[in-house]
Amino acid sequence: MAIYNNIFTVFSSFTTLDWLIYAALAILLAVQIRSILRVKSLSAYRLRVRLGLTILLWVVLLLFIIQPQWKFSGNTNRVLLISENIPAETIQKAKDSLKITESFTINDFNRRASEDPGFVSRLGSIYLLGQDFTAWTLSQLSQKKLHWLPSFKPDELQEIRWKAIVRKGEFQEVIGKVQLTEPKVLRVKYGSQVVDSFSLSKGFQTFQLRFPAFAVGRTETSLELENQEVQKVKFYSRKSQISSVYFILENPDFESKTLAELLGKNGNRVEILTTVAKNTQSKVSINRFDKSKTFTPDIIITEPSNVAHPLVKKAVSDGKSVLFFSVTSPEQSLKNINATLGTKWRVKKISNAESLPVGNGVTALPFQLEENINQNRVTGLPVAVQKVGGRVGVSLLNETFSLKLSGDSLAYGKIWSTILQQLNPPLEGNIEAEAPLWKDTKSKLVLNKFSQNINELSIANDTAQLHTSGLNSLTATADYIFRKSGWQPFQDSLEVYVEEESSPLSKAKQIKETLIAHAQVESLPSNVSEQMLTVQLPDWVWFALLLVCLTGLWIEPKLKY
Repeated sequence: MAIYNNIFTVFSSFTTLDWLIYAALAILLAVQIRSILRVKSLSAYRLRVRLGLTILLWVVLLLFIIQPQWKFSGNTNRVLLISENIPAETIQKAKDSLKITESFTINDFNRRASEDPGFVSRLGSIYLLGQDFTAWTLSQLSQKKLHWLPSFKPDELQEIRWKAIVRKGEFQEVIGKVQLTEPKVLRVKYGSQVVDSFSLSKGFQTFQLRFPAFAVGRTETSLELENQEVQKVKFYSRKSQISSVYFILENPDFESKTLAELLGKNGNRVEILTTVAKNTQSKVSINRFDKSKTFTPDIIITEPSNVAHPLVKKAVSDGKSVLFFSVTSPEQSLKNINATLGTKWRVKKISNAESLPVGNGVTALPFQLEENINQNRVTGLPVAVQKVGGRVGVSLLNETFSLKLSGDSLAYGKIWSTILQQLNPPLEGNIEAEAPLWKDTKSKLVLNKFSQNINELSIANDTAQLHTSGLNSLTATADYIFRKSGWQPFQDSLEVYVEEESSPLSKAKQIKETLIAHAQVESLPSNVSEQMLTVQLPDWVWFALLLVCLTGLWIEPKLKY
């Protein structure tokens, strides 16, 4: 009865042109059968076979046009909606673990939703398997309770993020997740040079790679998994914020000279005060443009012997930063620093060796700085910073300038960028934008600590309204959807890179946004958990049937029987 009603519906929708086309096909069938019957050389058996194959082909064509359907009662309290290219074993595993009996492909779901306006309302909880869901499909589920089951290929990135805009010298961080079939090494490369790497074990792994932004302007690096590129990491580097750094030294040495040159090269104002003889001091300035004004340092770098220097004590009381380096006797030096500046450094000896390797040929004293409540350790280095009004840092590193002399400027810069990030004054005019930014996907932009209030944001030859935070008047946010890919202008002199929305990662982000939006809307209860579902043969079955019939008609004349 269902098939009869389906046939009646199909034929009732035919236009005059449709009837003319099908009448012509019927005439073609009659001509084809007549031509077979006129072949006198065919035996009765062979004639029946050829007529049977011909009629079977036309029956299949007729049924394909009609698209017969049948109904059955299904439990739709929990439904699995399957995206494209999901392996059958993954589908079955999801159905078994969630105890779901009914599942629909995207095409099947879209067909049912189009034919029956009440179909979606009669579904219960929806489990989305995979990432390839169209915006139309997701829009049909706006009032349903959704659960997402990601399905990525092995060794395929499942999540990744980095900063779209950084300052020169600031650390770029690439963070993500991946499922590996075997242990592999993940690398970030700038051209042919590896700027950071991370060894990953088999299975589900998270990773974090860090490297300093080493140029101003557009920067493009490559994330590679065992020499296979998995993601381009593109970002824009702003000019670094200029700081004033004051060196107070007993004796000039290569360590302080090399560091001062690095700071000056990055645009910082540097002044070096050196005691060359009793009551005689020497001053050297780098990038100090107006010498008539008093030099007010943001950071003082000195040896522990100068802990009682008036400029050091004043810097700490004024909330500035002080770094003690070239430490030779940690226990006694830290005791003097504690007594003078009110810090609470504790140190213990961890080896009888003269020095311990840190990496890249750099060594440190065989001591360890013990943990403290107001103390932050610099990641990967025997350096820490305590907050006591100002910030007081202590480095147990031995000489690092040998890295620069050997030509490894990148490693040298990475060490000191990591240390100075903990000591630099709070940045002005911060811009936060999490990359990758995807075309036609909402992105959040955050501006913080600008010298003047900004109401509008100039971006991608467009403007976006900024909304000031109710908790912090210096913070403003904007939500923006980029309509073009590639490098897009941002404010007056910056840029951001916008990716095409074709990758699994972009589709995964769209689903996450959909889930967040759905979480803010109360789901409507489903009317029933049991409903009558219609089923029809998928396209691949029709293709297989037509291929079999045509193959039979092609082979039959060549057979001898």
